[in-house]
Amino acid sequence: MNDIFDTAINIHFITQFQIDEILGEPCRRIVVRNYKAIYVPKNDNKIRILRVFNTYKNPENLTAPNL
Repeated sequence: MNDIFDTAINIHFITQFQIDEILGEPCRRIVVRNYKAIYVPKNDNKIRILRVFNTYKNPENLTAPNL
C-alpha cells in the first residue's frame, strides 16, 4: 500500500495516468504491482483516491465508486 500512496504523492499533473477503461472519464488509474488505485482530479493540485483493489479480482464484480 505504501507504494501506491508514494506513487500518488509523486503525481506531477493530475492527468498523468490513464483513464480507467471500465469507469471512463473522469476516473483515472494507477497500477502498482497487482493493485489498482482509482482516482479523480479534485482541482489543479489534488486528487481523490476512490478505491484500491487487487487486480486479480474481477473488476466487473466491484461496484462503481461514488464520485
